[in-house]
Amino acid sequence: MGDLLLLDLNNGSIEASRRNDRFAGRLATIDLYALDRADLTPYRAMFVPALSDQEWLSAHRGVIRQFLDSGRVLVFSGHLFRPWLPGGGIFIPHPIRSPRDYELRLVQPHPIFEGVDLRHLTYRRGVAGFFARGSNPPPLGAQPLLAFVNGPAVLYIDRVSSGGTMLVHAGNDLFGYFDIPAGETTFGARVLAWIDTEYERLQQGHGR
Repeated sequence: MGDLLLLDLNNGSIEASRRNDRFAGRLATIDLYALDRADLTPYRAMFVPALSDQEWLSAHRGVIRQFLDSGRVLVFSGHLFRPWLPGGGIFIPHPIRSPRDYELRLVQPHPIFEGVDLRHLTYRRGVAGFFARGSNPPPLGAQPLLAFVNGPAVLYIDRVSSGGTMLVHAGNDLFGYFDIPAGETTFGARVLAWIDTEYERLQQGHGR
């Protein structure tokens, strides 16, 4: 059993991630609608896909909160429109007047983006706009990492809204970008390494 949990939406949207090796064999999946009955103790991190049923998540937000408060990591990608994510602000579209408005900048250096050419996030086959088209406003005290060149943050780390850590991205699923080069490794490998470091830090605070 893997130690990274990906919620399965049963619509084929995560099949590519389940089949390939971008999670280094560490991935487990459970049906989203079984989350409230599942034993989550084996997992150090949970990936919540962009197309998840946020009405259901909002009704079961206590499950998410309990997972985080046990010193775990949650990675969410998507447009937040229901208050299920602790501290998360409701999605605000970014005004777009030209493709350059989709371009990104690092707010501050971070190991996740070390060696990553941000143009590989902004553009796919010369077309812009796949990575993010707006912002889930971060709470006060969160750590913005990536923002539009002329606008708000599109990806942030939140260590203040729960007993865990959230990596929140206001766009398509981050695991869809895991194969992008990042120096001598990949963006996905950097994300997984950060999750491991963050989890160990959190567990030390929980008495390990």
